[in-house]
Amino acid sequence: MFHVESGGGAIEYLAGQGRFFDRTKIPFPDLMLLDLKMDDMDGHAVLLWIRENPPERPLRIFALTGSGEMGDRERVKGSGVVEGYFVKPLTAENVAAILT
Repeated sequence: MFHVESGGGAIEYLAGQGRFFDRTKIPFPDLMLLDLKMDDMDGHAVLLWIRENPPERPLRIFALTGSGEMGDRERVKGSGVVEGYFVKPLTAENVAAILT
């Protein structure tokens, strides 16, 4: 499991750039929890990048946000690349309900 702190870091990781270049040490993820509210680049911008640069391998993406607003949910659904939507606080029950 790998963690990045920013939207720019998420794109670097997915693109295999910078410190994420060696895929033998840092493999492409199977699942991504993407926080929609980040400082440098928000999760919506990352989702747009993913849509414009589809991964060669399957990637399950779940949006994570503190906002349960319907507008956020619709925007995430509209990205076409998100499989699920979690509202913080994240609990084991919420994750299990969406992943099963």
